[in-house]
Amino acid sequence: MAEVPGRRTTVRGTGWPWEEPVARTSVRTAVDALLSRVWSLAALTMVVPAGGYAWLGFFAAGVSGALVGAVVGLLHVVADLAVSGRH
Repeated sequence: MAEVPGRRTTVRGTGWPWEEPVARTSVRTAVDALLSRVWSLAALTMVVPAGGYAWLGFFAAGVSGALVGAVVGLLHVVADLAVSGRH
């Protein structure tokens, strides 16, 4: 856009553009909102170790290793919850 000589333009606001107040965005992101609706923290606590042990078991011994790994992952979480006491 070309400037017209002798014409003054006004800028809205009194300060620099980065000093203008901006609308606050929500702290929660789309992923955070999705996880809070779909998964609870307790479910994620059970699924992540079981999935990790299943993945490790699959590479060690195939499908049977994945099944054993998933069970071991769940037992690991259950044993940890049993010995940790009340929070």
